[in-house]
Amino acid sequence: MIFKRLFYLIWLFLVQGLLAVTITQDTVTSGTINLSVGSITVSSGAYWSIINNAVSAFVGDLTVQSNAGFYISTTNPLIGLQVTLLGVLNSIQNNGVISFNSLKTLIAPNYNLVGLSFLNNGQMYLAADGTNPPVMALTAASWTNNGLLVFYQNQRSESLINLGTTLGSITNAGSICLYSSVYQQLTSITGSGWYVFLIFFLL
Repeated sequence: MIFKRLFYLIWLFLVQGLLAVTITQDTVTSGTINLSVGSITVSSGAYWSIINNAVSAFVGDLTVQSNAGFYISTTNPLIGLQVTLLGVLNSIQNNGVISFNSLKTLIAPNYNLVGLSFLNNGQMYLAADGTNPPVMALTAASWTNNGLLVFYQNQRSESLINLGTTLGSITNAGSICLYSSVYQQLTSITGSGWYVFLIFFLL
């Protein structure tokens, strides 16, 4: 049984490596695209902007290098964004800018990023209108923010922002800003970073 699991893990990593996508120049993709393609890397000096793709389901690591950007947005009021990374072995490492923007639609987005580890050394923005409660969750077991992390809603909703694994620990040595947002603390917090709450509620 152990060998079977080990074989599966090795096979999984090999498949993700073979299907990896690396963005080396500015790229704009509009409409439906399948992001279940293994690990994604946006190289320094480049950006990838994905517009009006309703479902963005990552199955590998997401890496954004310094001076790089990764943007998912909707300009269609009938499209709500689903951005997920549900694999427990995958990681998010951001040294540039990551932005998920649903401000132009009343349909609540689902930003649900799990994974094994989350490391933000750059800037990361998660935005929603707030008319309907969005899901905003970054719940990796290993969780560190050294940069800027912003959660924004045009208006307060009943949505609860989740950071880290319940009863676990998160490290914040950067800044976390919450606009019109409700944050429910379910973890211990270490680090000397800043927390900025504007029109907020803390549970």
